Amino acid sequence: MPSTQPHNLDRNQYLSEAKTHLGTIERGLLNLAGVVRQPETLQSLYEAAEFLNTGAVINEMETLQQMAQFFEDCFGVMRTASVISDKHLEELLWQVFDTLQGLVDMHVTSQEPTEYTQGVERE
Repeated sequence: MPSTQPHNLDRNQYLSEAKTHLGTIERGLLNLAGVVRQPETLQSLYEAAEFLNTGAVINEMETLQQMAQFFEDCFGVMRTASVISDKHLEELLWQVFDTLQGLVDMHVTSQEPTEYTQGVERE
């Protein structure tokens, strides 16, 4: 995982590194049932979400920040509590991941939030 802190990055650098951290989260979600029993991996997922969250706050990307905060909270709970991965949990996390990934992609291409992401922000 890159060692750069989000507060030391400009917007474009943050978005570039965000893709790496999304990859970390995606790999964790692909094996969520095993990951919930691996403290080191959960810590890596938490740190990836924390990077995304902090960088989004600094760069004033509110919806992206909210999605990253969700992951940070989830991985934080998984680090400290016994969690059993089931189909419902995995589907929920994948929905959030897909939204988060789409938001990063939109910011990379400098697109305005779509009607879908604006609806997510209101929820």
